Parts: sequence; C-alpha cells; structure tokens
Amino acid sequence: MKKKERILSSLTFWLLLQFLLPGCSGREKEEEIPEVFCKVGINIDWTGAKELPDRVQAIFYPQDMEGRLSTNNLPAKGGNINIKPGKYKVLIYNCDDGEYEVKVRNIEKLETIEAYSEPYTALGTDKKLMWEPLPLYVVQEDLTIDENDIEKTLEVSPQLITQTCSFEIKVKGLEYVKEVSASVSGMAFSYFLGLKRFSDESCTIFVEMQKGNGVLKGKFHFFGVPGSEARALSSIPQQLTLRIVRRDDSIQEEKIDVTAVIQQIIENGNGGGSGEEPGETPGGSTEPGDDIEIEDKIEVPYVPPPSSGGEGGGGIGGEVDDWGDEEEIVLPMK
Repeated sequence: MKKKERILSSLTFWLLLQFLLPGCSGREKEEEIPEVFCKVGINIDWTGAKELPDRVQAIFYPQDMEGRLSTNNLPAKGGNINIKPGKYKVLIYNCDDGEYEVKVRNIEKLETIEAYSEPYTALGTDKKLMWEPLPLYVVQEDLTIDENDIEKTLEVSPQLITQTCSFEIKVKGLEYVKEVSASVSGMAFSYFLGLKRFSDESCTIFVEMQKGNGVLKGKFHFFGVPGSEARALSSIPQQLTLRIVRRDDSIQEEKIDVTAVIQQIIENGNGGGSGEEPGETPGGSTEPGDDIEIEDKIEVPYVPPPSSGGEGGGGIGGEVDDWGDEEEIVLPMK
C-alpha cells in the first residue's frame, strides 16, 4: 500500500511541475517565426483617360515558391498592399460597380484569367448576340520583393485594350426607314489578360445605330479579332448585318463586309471614333478619328405611308349636296 501511495505522490508532483513550470518539461516548444511582409504602394497614372473607373483589381501571381497569390481591390488611383517576399507578376485591371461591370473569370492563374462579354438573345429572334465590352484597361508588371524589403513603390500606366468602331453609311430613301438594328460578326469573344492575346472563339456583337442627314450611324466597342495579339489581324472576316424595318413594317436586310474597317481601326490603335478614349495608353499621343465612312451604299425603295383609314383622314364620309328642295315643316303646338 505504501508503495502505491509513493507512486501516486510522485505522479501528482510531476503533474504539478508540468502545470507550474511548462518550460521545464524536457521538450521545448518550437518558436513560431512571424511572417514577413513588405508594404507595396501602387500608384496608377490615368493621364488622358476620359473618366476613371470605380476601382481596380490588383492580383499578385507568385513566380517562385516564396510568394503566394494575392487579390486586392483598390481605389482607381491605387493604394498600399502588404505582400510576402517573392517574385511576382502583378496584373492590374479596371473594374466597375453595378450591372455593367467588366466581366472577368478564371483569375486563379495568369495563363487563364479572361475578360469577356455577356451573351443575350436578340429581341424577337433566337439569334445569340454579345453585349459590347466596356472599356478595359490592363497593365502587367514584374515585381521582386526581397526578405529585407520594407517598402516598395510600383508606378503603372494601364493600357486601353478595347477598341471602338464608329462608322456611317449613306442611305438613299432613309425617309422610308422606320427603325434599324445591327450586329457585327467575326469579333473576338474575350481577351486573356495574362497572355495578352484575344480568344480563338469568335462572336457576334450588338451595334448601336441611329439615323439622320441621309446616313445611318453606328458605334460599338470590341476586344479585337479572334486568335491574335494586340494590333494583329486574323483570317476571320468581319461582317456587318443591318436589319432595316421600313415604314410599312417590312424587313430589308443588308450585309456588308467591314473587315477593312476593323483592320484600319486596329492598325491605328486609337480606339476609333469621335469622343472615345485616345491613345494606346492613357498618356498616349494618338487622337481619336472621325466616323469611318463605309463605301457601300444602301437604297431603300419607296414605301407608301401606312393607310390612315381613308383619304379624308378618318371620320364619317358623305356629301351635303343633292339633299333635295328645302321644305318647311310646321310642328303642331299643344
């Protein structure tokens, strides 16, 4: 019995020592080494841009085992971010709040991140169209952060990726046109921000149209042409399709090859069209051009105005002549 008591007493004493003196347990705990971060200040130059976006997304893609993926929402002019040491590809692009923000997906890898447009079905048809992409600005920079770096600054000027086509077509018989809608096929569906190239997939984009002064005017934004880098061309032609509703509600469809027009805009690299963002970069010197005049001319044949229900413009017809001789009728009085 005394032997058991001695064993219990020794065990109790040992447990008490573990509680009161944890450092004397014979197995020292490994000290946790705090992570080291560097404060990176991002300054974004929007000189020459028509208007600032609501905000930007800055993504740090690690190029070695030291860094790690970091996504950051910043004000349009930039801000400060705490980042671990390592080698990075820094990708920055504009994003906006609301329903019509720039759509970006597959952000996990630099090779897959992609800006694209939303599809929709044209009213009254089963035709699939794409909304035109909003202006997209992108910049990519290399950044190395050493273990001893406390602060670093990154100065960037985003490049305008999207182009704008603004054109006009002469129309004979424009007065017989009730309304017109349009689309252009053979455009790139999306843009890979990290690879700096347009997708191989083509799409058809909605074109905003208006009429006046004997011409039809159209304007649309686009990423580029399929399977190409910036300012490069593809073998896929671009075709403009006009759906003209005449004043008797009959439909006239016109198809025009606009490959040369798109090529001209891409080669100029100016965003194309009056009032759009100038230059390849916000600080660029290239000025926007006027509306491009398409050589094809459209003729809308005479269409009679809609019937108004009679030559007299409505109401009860009839003449007041030949009612016979007047005859006085005396009504009896009571």
